[in-house]
Amino acid sequence: MKLFPKLPITIARDIAAQAARAPISDLAAAGAVEHEAAIFSPVGGARAHPRDIAQLRDELRAVAVANRYPIDATEAERVAFDAEAARQLTSHMNISASEAADTRVWAFLACVAVPDIVRWRFPGGPAGTSEDRFVGTARRLRNTFARLWWRSHLLSIEDGAEDPLGRLGEDELVQITERTGLAGSPRVATQLADSFFEAVDRYPRVSRSILMREAMKRIRRLAAFTEFEALADEALVTLIDEVFEASARTIPRARPKVIS
Repeated sequence: MKLFPKLPITIARDIAAQAARAPISDLAAAGAVEHEAAIFSPVGGARAHPRDIAQLRDELRAVAVANRYPIDATEAERVAFDAEAARQLTSHMNISASEAADTRVWAFLACVAVPDIVRWRFPGGPAGTSEDRFVGTARRLRNTFARLWWRSHLLSIEDGAEDPLGRLGEDELVQITERTGLAGSPRVATQLADSFFEAVDRYPRVSRSILMREAMKRIRRLAAFTEFEALADEALVTLIDEVFEASARTIPRARPKVIS
């Protein structure tokens, strides 16, 4: 495992305030792979070398460029960037979940290494980019890169299957990956996505967002007395499939697709 630099939050907030309305080109020029105030965890792996950070920076920018960076992106391009950048983060950072839970890791990446990508991905309104997109202390998963790392960590790609990160909308991803008590298990999160896709295919006339929200209400109620992670694979699949099926049937105009 690698250990990435951590930027003190007070410093991150100062940088975020200055970067909120700064031109993307200026932030790209100011991007760095080191910061004098950054620290590392004393144990848990080998420190990432500056060249590791430079490589990650270059890869993230390449993904952004493929999706119209530095020009304003469309919704489809933002989704495409998020999906590909998420996989880049988990594969190239090689950090543990405990390291990923430290806000300061993501503050360094967002404020020091690639603040330009944060500004591009979340331009904001007249006030500019929200501090949370750089720092994320109020809610860690609002940090531009923390949210992507956790999504990639939780949602795996089955052999030969399409990447679920590219198939799920923002609200659907939030429902699966940011629910306390459910978002800690890659196995459960992946099954929620699989069962959701199957239900969407069976009930094409049902609103995807309504289906996901209704199903997650039921899942949260079940979680009060069900340990999902302790279920055998077959039992987990059956239970979550049944939740999405029951949820779809309660939505007006729900009709299963007829397979001839």
